[in-house]
Amino acid sequence: MRRHLILLALLLLTFTGHTEAIDQHPVRVSLIQLIANPEKYDRKLVSVVGYLPFGSVDGDFLYLHKEDFDNSIAENSLPVERTREMLRDREKIYNNYVQIVGVFHMEERPALYPQNGRIFSIQKCEFWSQPSHPFSERVKELQRQPK
Repeated sequence: MRRHLILLALLLLTFTGHTEAIDQHPVRVSLIQLIANPEKYDRKLVSVVGYLPFGSVDGDFLYLHKEDFDNSIAENSLPVERTREMLRDREKIYNNYVQIVGVFHMEERPALYPQNGRIFSIQKCEFWSQPSHPFSERVKELQRQPK
């Protein structure tokens, strides 16, 4: 009996450490807020929208705008941990604006690196809008359609 209690306690400790942010509802936050105040969102489940170009071997980065990626403005981006689902859905999500739900982790980095955090344990990465056909244009098209 004692052995079972010890095993149960160890399991609870193991799962509690890894799921503290996952049990919460995601906090809707802008990429600007994550970059400017990383300590406020450290280890919290967040929902954020940004531009996701197809990454390199170094990984993926979520940018504030497509123009920030095109002009290599790394200060307006955060690294994201690529998942198998993201690779599976690459035709839909990459090179588009996406909504990502994942755990934000603040990281102290040398001044050489512009980012002070990353998004990992991604639960959702869904298409949001296309740069070439923005969401606002699609809404206007729907409003012009006869009823």
